[in-house]
Amino acid sequence: MGNFEKARTDMIKKKNDVYVKKEELKEKIGEFDKRRSEVEEGIARIPDDLPQELQQQIDASIENVRAKLDSEADEIGKEADEVKEEADTAMDMADDMKSDLTKKTEKMNALKDIPLIGSFADTKAGELMNQAEQMIDLRQETQGYQDELIMERNKLYANR
Repeated sequence: MGNFEKARTDMIKKKNDVYVKKEELKEKIGEFDKRRSEVEEGIARIPDDLPQELQQQIDASIENVRAKLDSEADEIGKEADEVKEEADTAMDMADDMKSDLTKKTEKMNALKDIPLIGSFADTKAGELMNQAEQMIDLRQETQGYQDELIMERNKLYANR
């Protein structure tokens, strides 16, 4: 039982870490999108009937600014990928624990028809199945956070 509690606590910590980092990245991406929109809005206001030499300088500056924005988007994207990997690790941990608990449940269920210990085995099998379901729930929450993170990350590349 102690092993499950430790694994459950570790899974909750990992799930919560993923959530916090997802929220931080969501805010960072929102700020980045706002800044990128402001830059593009400013670029759109630049007249296009300027003398050629000046237009070339402005075009080079615009290219430079866009390259910096693309680089920043890539950095934020890398951060998001790292958080996605953390979520994958947490979900793998939950899957492993669920699988282990399910196997133990099956073994206990095989004993439930044996006199004297059958009742104990049946009760224990129910407890183990409950624990497996808890791990499934934690995994699904983590998966939801990861899905939200991926949607946010995709916003970085939508307006390129």
